[in-house]
Amino acid sequence: MSRPTKPKHLRDRGGGSGNESRDGDFVGKEHPTYFKFKGKKPEVELIRNCEKGRRCRIDFETDVNNGYFGRDTNPGQMDVKVLQGILPEAKLDHSVSLWNGYAHVTLTFPEESIIGDEITLNFIVNDDIIQEPFVNTARLHIIMKRPHQGGRGKRGQKGGKGNNKLGPAGIALPKIQKIREEQWPEYNFDKFSSCRVIKDEDAEGQPTYEFYVNADNLYLQNEKVKGNDAPELVETKFVFATVLFGLGLIKSFNDEKQNPVENSSEKPDGDTVEDYVDRTTKALAPFILPIISYFGELSDQELVAATEGGLEE
Repeated sequence: MSRPTKPKHLRDRGGGSGNESRDGDFVGKEHPTYFKFKGKKPEVELIRNCEKGRRCRIDFETDVNNGYFGRDTNPGQMDVKVLQGILPEAKLDHSVSLWNGYAHVTLTFPEESIIGDEITLNFIVNDDIIQEPFVNTARLHIIMKRPHQGGRGKRGQKGGKGNNKLGPAGIALPKIQKIREEQWPEYNFDKFSSCRVIKDEDAEGQPTYEFYVNADNLYLQNEKVKGNDAPELVETKFVFATVLFGLGLIKSFNDEKQNPVENSSEKPDGDTVEDYVDRTTKALAPFILPIISYFGELSDQELVAATEGGLEE
C-alpha cells in the first residue's frame, strides 16, 4: 500500500466533470468514479521514458477528494504491480500524492535497472466500497540520466532554489518556487492564496517539502504600491516569511500527529499537511508584511516597550 504524500501541478479541470462548486473550488467525491492517466481516455496504455537514477513521476486524473488515500474511514489504496521487466510480480517502491483531481505517483527503480530496459506496470486503485478496481497499464523505457538545468529562471519560469540554501538566521530552506498570476490555474491559486506545499521523499525515504508561493498575492501587490521599500525587497520579505510560517506549520502538524494532545483542535477526516499549510497561510497573508514592517521600524527601546505589556516574568 502506498504512503500518501502531496501533489504538484494543480489545475482546475472543468469540462463539466462535476468536481467544482459554484465558486469554482474543487469538490471531490468520497469514492472515485474514474482514475486514469492524465490526458488519456480510461484504459488507454501509457508509454513514456524514465531516466535511470532519477525518480519517475506518473500523473493521473480522478474525481475523488484529497483525503482519499490518507483518511481513516474506507481509505483508498494504490498498488503498483510489475508485469514485465525487473522482477515480475514484484511491487515497486512508490509514493502517491493527491490534490484537487490530480494524483501523482513517484516511482523508485532498483539500482539494477539497465538502460534500455522496458518495464510494464499495472497501477491499481481500490477500496472497500467500489465494485471494481481501476487498473491502468504503463510501459516505461529506462533511458540515460540527463543533466537538469539549474538557475533562478525568468519571471514565470521554475526557479532553482534548492535545499542547500540558507535563509534568515541560517535556517536551511526547502525548494521554493514563485507562482505568478498567469500560473494560478495550474496551482489552483486565487488572489488571496499565499502558499502551497508539496510533500515528497528524498533518496533515503525522508520527507521533503517543496514550497509554491503566490508572488502576485493581493496583499503583497498592495504593499508594493503603497509601501516605502523597493518592490523586489517587499516580495522577498513576503516569500521568505511565508515559507518560514509554512515550515513552522509543518512541524506543528507532524508533531501533533505523532503526539496527539487531548482537547487539541480537531482537523477534518483525511486532512493533510498540504491542506493545513494552504488554509493557514491564506489566513495569515494579510498580516505578514504589516508585522514585518511594524517591527522592522521600531527602535530597541520601542520594541521593548511594545512587548513588555504582554510579557510575564
